Amino acid sequence: MSKFVFEISWEVCNKVGGIHTVISSKVHEAKKNFENYYCVGNYIHAKKENFIEHNVPNEFRKVFEKVKKMGIDAHYGIWKINEETNCILIDYSNYTTNTPIVKKELWEQFKIDSLNSTWYDYDEAIIWSWCCGILIEELSLKLKNDDIFLHAHEWMSGGAIFYCKTQENSRVKTVFTTHATMLGRSISGNNINLYDLEKNIDPNKFAYSLNVHTKHQSETVLAKISDCFTTVSDITAKETEFFYSKKPDIILYNGFNTQKMNYDFSREREHINEFLKAYFYLNSPIDVDNTQVIFTSGRNEVRNKGVDILISSLAKLNEHLKRENSPKAIVCFILLLIGDFKEDPLIRNSFDAYKNKSQSAKKKYTPLSTHEIPTDNPIIKQLFSLGLCNREDDKVKIILNPKYLDSNDGFFNRQYYEITSGCDLSVFASFYEPWGYTPLESISCGVPTITSDLAGFGLYLQDKGFNNCFLLDDKKSCSIEVLKREGKSYDEAVDSLFFLLQKFSNKTAKELYFEKEVSKELSKQFDWSKFYKNYLEAYEFASKKALNTSKLD
Repeated sequence: MSKFVFEISWEVCNKVGGIHTVISSKVHEAKKNFENYYCVGNYIHAKKENFIEHNVPNEFRKVFEKVKKMGIDAHYGIWKINEETNCILIDYSNYTTNTPIVKKELWEQFKIDSLNSTWYDYDEAIIWSWCCGILIEELSLKLKNDDIFLHAHEWMSGGAIFYCKTQENSRVKTVFTTHATMLGRSISGNNINLYDLEKNIDPNKFAYSLNVHTKHQSETVLAKISDCFTTVSDITAKETEFFYSKKPDIILYNGFNTQKMNYDFSREREHINEFLKAYFYLNSPIDVDNTQVIFTSGRNEVRNKGVDILISSLAKLNEHLKRENSPKAIVCFILLLIGDFKEDPLIRNSFDAYKNKSQSAKKKYTPLSTHEIPTDNPIIKQLFSLGLCNREDDKVKIILNPKYLDSNDGFFNRQYYEITSGCDLSVFASFYEPWGYTPLESISCGVPTITSDLAGFGLYLQDKGFNNCFLLDDKKSCSIEVLKREGKSYDEAVDSLFFLLQKFSNKTAKELYFEKEVSKELSKQFDWSKFYKNYLEAYEFASKKALNTSKLD
């Protein structure tokens, strides 16, 4: 009998963060290995434009009809991504009256304290994934197949595993992947040094103090009851061993579909150059031929993502370049999903004036953002406090974009990968990053990157002996730099990053182009064709574990 794999995530048809990239970028490898592969997501939160609904397959129809009578409306179709794949989206809106029953079950069966949890913070995700579990369990009974795998990403999808584990003699084999620990992310987000604190706390008590106990307890139980527990990096593996008292059975390092990243640097740089000319038109015109463009991006977690030390390092670089009277300019795009704000009218006027080539009055400075972000925003406050104000004499200029880049933001009007592939360097100086997809995406676009040894990807590079420098055609390249942050103070990290940025600013156009070629070549080493074997090992591990458990029963 052929295997069935149901991979569940809140981010199926719903791009929120890195898990969307994990699942969507490896679809080709999953389909190559499993004839019956299905992504399972949330119908209510899904981006419907990425989902084409189809008729339910005959072998599923009776089960879909059965669960609908329970209040679970399962939609079958195709997820439109790089490679179309079978998809099931679950509408749980008619099942929500069962929330108290499910929470009671979580306490009685697993001792998960969800007494004071709220709908949007915890309950909704668990009800949705519990419904996913009901559907998959019912399908396993109908298909009479002993090779059915349920792969749940993060605690939000864990309700599916909880449900299956409450069913006697369940055929479903379960894999749980935590991409980050709730406790680790919360500790770091509260400006507490996780690595100093880690060995000196009671994880469950500390989770209560941060009000993340329900999620932490869910993760802990899922790690222990799943047939195979996995995580995505050695950094997170160390956390889970301490926080959950459970080592991962297998580590699923994140790969990428590098073959799909075929962007033309020259074309995309032309778009960026036009953008920069328009953005600074009402300030001093910018010499795009003598400008280097760097970027950072990700969730709006200023400290965890290392945005704070990047800004501090850029301030030092600005003063250095001014002292040197350097002819070069550095523009840094800060692409963080901060929120939905109105366009800044000064920037809109500048774009309109550039388009019409009108001679408007020059301004003393250019706004730091495309949109009107409040001045009490921590990024804006730090930029102003360090003198990065986009003044005429500044050598380092900042452009903060707070919106999702889907080619309809009003200014860039390009997709994220299109914009970033036209840049010269990316910086992800993370303080807490379980894996860190953005550096890998960057080199796949042909853009050199700086990651850190506190990011899973950076630690992976370090452990595998990459040591920052590579050879291509007998030429030395440093297209991936791993910033040393472990055990370093804030000021030490800033100084180290400043050194790397200064070194970058001294590169010639020819050297920059070479680094881009090397980046693209290096990215092939992280393709899913090399990394997906770990998933196959996880499913094999789960199969053997489930078989041994059934024999004991």
